[in-house]
Amino acid sequence: MSIFPGMNTHKYYLVYRWDKGREKKAPIGLLEERRRVDREGNETGMLMVARQKFAKSITDFPNISIHLISS
Repeated sequence: MSIFPGMNTHKYYLVYRWDKGREKKAPIGLLEERRRVDREGNETGMLMVARQKFAKSITDFPNISIHLISS
């Protein structure tokens, strides 16, 4: 929670990988976003960071997704 109105300091995203065998999303990590002001495209940028950090290969990129859990 920010002390300044309209300014978020932290957001947390849960990172999932689609498990084809079980046909479910499996949680694999957590990302923290520390921007002072919301900007257009924040979630898209965080998805790219998650894919770069957690994907096993470039073909695994479509299997990685994120979900905002707190702001």
